[in-house]
Amino acid sequence: MEGRNQVLITIDSLRWDTFERADVPFLKSFNFHRCWSHGTFTFAAHQAFFSGRMPCSFDGEEYFDTCAHYHRRKIVRQQIWRLANPESPKPGMIVVQGRNLKDGLRQKGYVTIGTGAMNWFDPSKEASEPMRSDFDHFRFFPNREVGDGRNIDLQIEWALEQVKQARHDKRPYFLFINVGETHQPYTCKGHSLRGDWGDVAGCAAAQRASLEYVDAKLAGLLAQLENYFAVICGDHGDCWGEDGLWGHGFYHPKVLEVPMVIADDSIAGRMKRLLTSFWPGRNAA
Repeated sequence: MEGRNQVLITIDSLRWDTFERADVPFLKSFNFHRCWSHGTFTFAAHQAFFSGRMPCSFDGEEYFDTCAHYHRRKIVRQQIWRLANPESPKPGMIVVQGRNLKDGLRQKGYVTIGTGAMNWFDPSKEASEPMRSDFDHFRFFPNREVGDGRNIDLQIEWALEQVKQARHDKRPYFLFINVGETHQPYTCKGHSLRGDWGDVAGCAAAQRASLEYVDAKLAGLLAQLENYFAVICGDHGDCWGEDGLWGHGFYHPKVLEVPMVIADDSIAGRMKRLLTSFWPGRNAA
C-alpha cells in the first residue's frame, strides 16, 4: 500500500440512491458500498477525510467498516489512511504524522496534488485556506455560468499534467479531486436537466444524469493512472423533501448516506474485481 499512488475523489452532494439507480458502469465495476459520511456539508466532510476519517459502514466489510475502535467491537477493519495524532493507536494501511493527511503524505515523500470544484476550495475566499493547505500543487477553475468551480474537464486535464510531472520526477503522488457536477442544481455539460428545490423528480433525474456524465470522465482519468489505490465517495448527500427538508448542512440520514467506491489497481485488487463480477450481489446494500 505505502509507496503506491494514492487517490481521493469526492463527488459532491452525491446521494446513495442516485448512485444505486444510475447507469455508471465504470464506478460499479469496482467494489462499492453504502456508507455514512462524518460531515453534513463540504467543509466538515473534507476536514474529516483529510484527517483519515472516510465514510464507513458497520457490517464487517473490508475497507468500509473502519470507524469503531477495536476495544468497542469484536471485528474492526484497518483504517485506510490514518492520522496518528491525536487519536489512540488503531490499525491503519498508511499511518502518517503531521497536520493532516496531505501534510503526512508529503512527509513520506508524496507529491500532493489537489483541485476542488465547490466554493469552499476557491482561493479568493479566506475560508478555503484549510481545504487548500498542504497541497504542493492546487487549482480551482471558476465556472462563471454557475458561480463555482464545477469544471471537470479542466480539473482532469490539469491533474494529469501534474501526475505526468510526478512520474518524471519518480515520486509517488496523492491526487485529490472534488467533483462539482453533482451539486445542486445538478447541472453540467453532459445534459440539459436541472434540479430545483421543491422538485423531487427533477432533482433525482438531474443528479443521476450528472453522475452518469462524471462516470465516463472518471473512467478516462483512471485509465491514465497506474499503480494506484483510490477512494471515490460522496462527501455528503442532499435531502429532497424528506421530513420537509431540502439540501444539506444539517443532520438527516439522507444527508449522511453516501456511496464509497474502492478502485484498487494492485494485482490483488484486479483479481478481487474480476471475482466480484461473477457475484454481482456482493455489492448490494
